[in-house]
Amino acid sequence: MLKSQSPLTIFQTSTLSKALYHPPSPITFWIGMERTNQILAKITCGYTHVLALSTEGNIFIWGGNSHGQLGCNSRNDIHDPQMIMITPAPMKMLDVAAMKNMSCAISEEKLIYVWGNCFDQQIQIPVACEYTTLFDICNAMSARPPTTVKCFEQSEKATILNDIAKAFNNPSFSDLVIKIEQQSIYVYKNILQFRTSHFKRIDQFISFEDGQNVIRLNGFSYAIYNIYFKYLYTGNIYISDMSLEERFHLLRLADSLNDNRFKESCYRVIKKNITDENVFVLYNMAQKYSDNLLEKLCIQYFQENKPYVIQMPNFLELNEDVRNMFMDLPYW
Repeated sequence: MLKSQSPLTIFQTSTLSKALYHPPSPITFWIGMERTNQILAKITCGYTHVLALSTEGNIFIWGGNSHGQLGCNSRNDIHDPQMIMITPAPMKMLDVAAMKNMSCAISEEKLIYVWGNCFDQQIQIPVACEYTTLFDICNAMSARPPTTVKCFEQSEKATILNDIAKAFNNPSFSDLVIKIEQQSIYVYKNILQFRTSHFKRIDQFISFEDGQNVIRLNGFSYAIYNIYFKYLYTGNIYISDMSLEERFHLLRLADSLNDNRFKESCYRVIKKNITDENVFVLYNMAQKYSDNLLEKLCIQYFQENKPYVIQMPNFLELNEDVRNMFMDLPYW
């Protein structure tokens, strides 16, 4: 039950007994009271988990988490309401939905994020998907005929996107060359204009050289620029072969181009690639570059994997003050 200025009470629909996931005392997540100072606008439930959306656009989660449906990068149940961040950079959420062991939300950029048991995949971190409404994603999870129709539509979309991706860095499908020292990247002007505000007025960057339209760039390496322009074509960022230092260069490139969508995607990919072995290397780099968000992501990863991370050799190599700070953090 959701009541103004009162504690939050949950019942199971089948027995009207109190839900399985609750502390011994009444739930202390108050609505509009001192603990959160936030008003809950919506509550939605799956089989054993709960999502609550505040009027400020924040999402709170608790309950069962056997399929990662709480979106906290683990499968541990959570007994007390806890706020989660759906996107790497803070962003207001407009709506939430839950069903079975799956959760989804829509951001102010109108992107749909899903997590939990989605199409037989156990997704523990919210990821953006191709659906455009919460109804579509929930419908695809529950109704067979609409799902079949939707799959055909998505297959056609996938074919189109795949064809566009094949045109990247192909001189036969290019009217513009990006020059980084002696290396070239072949692109199409309209795709750059559509995909990023930095190149909306692209002609101001272009010079005419040897019969070609050329933009010369020199702030970063060819590899960094190649990843960015490939992202504009595909929406994907490929960092498996990149050093940790180069991954930070992607974030700096995003800042220099004022491309917040690319920066958000970089954070999402970097977060997915945090491991027990590299979390403290990333943390030290985040401090070096004053990247507060990545520091928080590293701390979050440590709290979720504390028993394993503290056994890593690089944990013992930390500065004693930093090591003690991490040890004082609670294990999630």
